[in-house]
Amino acid sequence: MGIPSLADMNLSLLASWIKRYQLDDNKLWKQIIDHKYNVNSPNIFASSSMGVSPFWKGVLWAAQAAKIGYRWKVGNGRKIKFWEDQWFGTSSLAIQYWDIYVIANEKSAVIADIWDGEKLRVTFRRCFNHELLIKWYGILQIAQSIHLSGEEDAMVWKLENSGFYSVSSLYAVINFRGVLPVYTHAVWKVKVPPKIHFFLRLISHNKILTRDNLGKRQFVDDPTCALCAGPKTCCHIFFECVVAKAMWATSEHGVNQANGNVSFESIGSLWLSEKKNSVHNTTNAAVFWIIWNTRNDHIFNRKIWPGLQVMWRKVATMLSQWTILFSGDAEKELSRVAGLMEQLAQKPLPLLWPDPG
Repeated sequence: MGIPSLADMNLSLLASWIKRYQLDDNKLWKQIIDHKYNVNSPNIFASSSMGVSPFWKGVLWAAQAAKIGYRWKVGNGRKIKFWEDQWFGTSSLAIQYWDIYVIANEKSAVIADIWDGEKLRVTFRRCFNHELLIKWYGILQIAQSIHLSGEEDAMVWKLENSGFYSVSSLYAVINFRGVLPVYTHAVWKVKVPPKIHFFLRLISHNKILTRDNLGKRQFVDDPTCALCAGPKTCCHIFFECVVAKAMWATSEHGVNQANGNVSFESIGSLWLSEKKNSVHNTTNAAVFWIIWNTRNDHIFNRKIWPGLQVMWRKVATMLSQWTILFSGDAEKELSRVAGLMEQLAQKPLPLLWPDPG
């Protein structure tokens, strides 16, 4: 009904005091807060709420929610916790390298205390095994990207292009409208068999068993794509690999409405209007499935690369089988698309010239 949650709105308004605290650098009220509550030890997100006024306790409560929207720009490194604050990537190093963080002794150390520009001074409660040693090398590479300066560390609000906090952006996040993928729920309306529904849901959540996701659980000897030697990520397999690019480039002739570069966003946005784009959505799902199965056959079943014509014929066969899910004009349209893919399977391969840009 458009009625806002008063509790969430109150939290978002209280969090706006973090913005005021950040911008009012030389104001008297900030100096009083810093002196009385030791807020700069090392930053406002690490401040204790013990013995503070009810108002400031509310601000610190809101700060814990707002922390998810802030990232740090490294200056002198005296306010940023190396492990627990977000200054590299999309999350803190404690989250990215949890198994190393839990055995580190300097969990709350700031960057300036453990990084001198050459060495990372961190000690641990036990020795590393081979897997942890490889992750530690990754942390060292991240640390080498740090360039300390004489400027103060700065907070940047990553949910707004301006970099400054807004009440509406935090309110959207804590109400989950700014966090959940907008395409996830719509995938269940696509007219495909149930196993394809679950497959598309795994793709939308980046939970498909690609080599980069497997590498989060165990050591992977070769993280590259088996077909083109690129990085083996979900995005690469379905959109960036030369095989995927060739499939999408051809399907755009009569199947996909997305012009230009095809991405998950351009395809997932069609799920939101299933009634209008039912045939396109079903066809795109078939292309996803054939790309995935072809890759698995090549890796696990040692099958040679079948060629694009074979993949197009498999898509055509699958669409013909799925016509039972449609009726009326939509059924005829899907049969037409299946026939188009069958024709593509019989034509010579197109010449795909590189993009001059």
